[in-house]
Amino acid sequence: MNEDKICDERHYNINKRVDDVEDRVSNLESKVINIDKTLGERINTLEITMKLSTESTNNKIDKLDRKLDKVLEDKEEEHKSKVEDNKDIIKNTNDTWAKIVLELIKALGVVGGIIAGIKLLG
Repeated sequence: MNEDKICDERHYNINKRVDDVEDRVSNLESKVINIDKTLGERINTLEITMKLSTESTNNKIDKLDRKLDKVLEDKEEEHKSKVEDNKDIIKNTNDTWAKIVLELIKALGVVGGIIAGIKLLG
């Protein structure tokens, strides 16, 4: 009978340990399910945040691109304006030199006429 009692106690202890292990496994399964759910929610949140961030970045890039295009257009207009101004300056400078050279030629003609007159009279 004593052996039966020992066997019953061992059987009881083994069953208790099995029940404890099953409880722990059940608790772990519950924790894994909660962790999986939490991670899924966090991943969804991160995906949404990344999508919004990407859209925001693309919008900022588009704005910068438009601003850059505007700056380039303004610089091109400024360059064209300066080229036209320089053409006018060059034309005016050439016209001025042409007038100066013409006056010098006239003056040389007058001086040459005077010299020729002095030689003829002289």
